[in-house]
Amino acid sequence: MTSISPASVRRSVRSSHLAEISQATSASGFQSTSNAPRPYGSGELSVRVGVGLEALTGSTGAGQAFLSVGYEFETSQRDTSPNSPFEATKVPLVPARRGIVFRLRVPFYVVPFDLLLAAPILGWASPSTLTNMGIVAASGGLLSWHRAFNTSFGAFQFLLGREVGVTLFGYIGDRIENAAIAPPDATVPIGGRLAFVSYRSLVLDFPTLEYRPLRTFATQTALTFSVILGWGVEFPNQVRYTSALTLPPATGPTPELGTSWIFYLRIHFDARYYF
Repeated sequence: MTSISPASVRRSVRSSHLAEISQATSASGFQSTSNAPRPYGSGELSVRVGVGLEALTGSTGAGQAFLSVGYEFETSQRDTSPNSPFEATKVPLVPARRGIVFRLRVPFYVVPFDLLLAAPILGWASPSTLTNMGIVAASGGLLSWHRAFNTSFGAFQFLLGREVGVTLFGYIGDRIENAAIAPPDATVPIGGRLAFVSYRSLVLDFPTLEYRPLRTFATQTALTFSVILGWGVEFPNQVRYTSALTLPPATGPTPELGTSWIFYLRIHFDARYYF
């Protein structure tokens, strides 16, 4: 059984992202006329609150548990197929957009988020057992799948299951507006099949592999950056016809935009203050 002194554990950490920049590729969904990847860029600014066990794990990433909230913005995505009505009219398949992003990272003992389920029970029945489970989870879990591998040029860590991100586009403020291919039974005022719509979109993303190069770490602060590979899935929803360019909205059945898959490379910078 592992034991540590309270002084060796950093009880909590407040971290402000300096920047987070991603290069991503989407595939399928949004009525894409081909399976070709759609590259785009994004950026994120956020703040987080959580706990860390850096003194125990020896890494600025391995022992983190946090909840963050931030602002994300993305460039547009184009449908590059020569037969695409979007490309023919110079309209992006997905417009540039901005949204609110939430992220949760929790080390787990055996299965993702098991500590969140165990905490209400063991926190009352056996706090020492919960503490030891947390130490094992922070160090890579009972099966050591998520143990950080430290090298002379940085640390590598498998993250799948430890962190999930939720991005909400069009839920706060204006909805997303763009053109879409109307179903055959819909009536489009300008003829053709493209109609103006508004919608919301929910994105779930799952960081999978993280690399952290050299770091700067002091008694109460840590400056780090990391490179993260991950994937995600996007669910457009609540599609409505809307008026635009003085034209009335289309009527009839609304289009099905479809689910989109995302693969990304993210460069993350953060500064943390421990107290």
